[in-house]
Order: sequence, then C-alpha cells, then structure tokens
Amino acid sequence: MPWVYAPDLQQDIVEIGGSEAHHLLHVLRATTGLEVTLFDGNGCTAEAAITQVGRSTAIVSIRSRNQNASDTGARIVVAVAPPKGDRLRWMTEKLTELGVDALILMESQRTVVNPRETKLDKLRQTIIAACKQSRRPQLMTLHPLCSLQDVLAQAADLQQQLLLAHPGITQSDLPKSDRPNQDQCLLIGPEGGFTAEETDAILAAGAAGLSWPDGILRTETAAIAFSAVVRACLLDG
Repeated sequence: MPWVYAPDLQQDIVEIGGSEAHHLLHVLRATTGLEVTLFDGNGCTAEAAITQVGRSTAIVSIRSRNQNASDTGARIVVAVAPPKGDRLRWMTEKLTELGVDALILMESQRTVVNPRETKLDKLRQTIIAACKQSRRPQLMTLHPLCSLQDVLAQAADLQQQLLLAHPGITQSDLPKSDRPNQDQCLLIGPEGGFTAEETDAILAAGAAGLSWPDGILRTETAAIAFSAVVRACLLDG
C-alpha cells in the first residue's frame, strides 16, 4: 500500500497535489480505487482510497485514522557539521530512516558547507521520501546552519543529554539518566574534527564521549553509526 504525504488529515476528503500527486499518478500509475496510507508528518496516519484522479491532483477518501506513539519516548537530536556534496543528502536520508527526530546543521570552526534555502528544500523532500520508504509517520525536523554555541545553549535549555563523537576521545558508556526518557543530543564534527577548544567546551557542558573502536569515520558515516547505537540503546532501555 503506497504511502502519501498529506500535512492536513483533519478532513475526510483530502486533495493530493504537487510532487506527491505527480509521484502517485505518473510514477505509480495510481487509479481510482487504489488504497493508500496517508501520513501528516506529525505521527498521524490514515487509511484511505483514491476516489478521483486528474492530470495533476488526486482526491482520496479517509476511512480511518491512527495516531502513532513514539517507540522510545526520548528524542534523538543529531547536530552535525554538514558534509560536502551528495553526502549531505545521503546522510539526511539515512538518519530519517533510523528514526532520528531532529537534524541540526551545525557551524563549527572547521565547517565549510553552508546549505542555502534551495538545498534545504531539497533535503526536506529527501526526508519525506525517506519517511515513505521506511514507513515512518513522523518527519525528521531539519534546522538550518546553527553555531556550536547555540547548539550547546539549546541542549542546556531543553535538558538534553549531550553525546560527543570524536576520534580518540575517552570512551564513556551511554549515561543512564535519572530523568526518564531524557532527550539525547549527539554532536558530530566536520572533516578534520572539532578543534581542541571546541572539544573542551563540549565536554565542559557535560557531554559523554563516544569514539569508534577501530579507525576514523567520515562525518556522515559517524552520524549514521552513532545514531544507530544511541537509538538501539534507547529501545533496549
């Protein structure tokens, strides 16, 4: 059953347009009567059927709705210096599939990539496509370029547990919080890593250190690998 993104599922009759209609009508060759799953990106899904098709729109009728709850309760936020080229799109896709809740594109001293609004729009479309492929009802939130200092301040305000992934850093066990379902904020530096000054500031903010046991990972690989580790630990309790 195809998944279709529809941000407003309040009405029983929904009109699908834009790129979602194009994919549905011209790629999947959908016709009247086809059953689809709609999702609004906020956790709500709906079982529906196409009742009318046009050249650029489709009308669907909702039969039932379901509000999906988070499977861990805790949110995973990944703050990462954006890698170059298509590696940023690939990383965004995989983090969405893994169930990361928010991606912050982070500016550190060695960050060289500053995605503009056109690039961010393409990344948002990547997130929608990844949600459809992985059957994830919640869109990953994408934040534009934000300074490391602002990331640390936001984590403190929201009482998130900081996790620093950095080559050669003293490895810590993932901390057991006395706060149930505490959100996790994972920090990944650019190619070349964080500077010593930045690393000291992150650790001074209370971050636990994480490092890969064998070799040095590229930025996008580290973001994906450590996100998977954190998510698995949260699911395991």
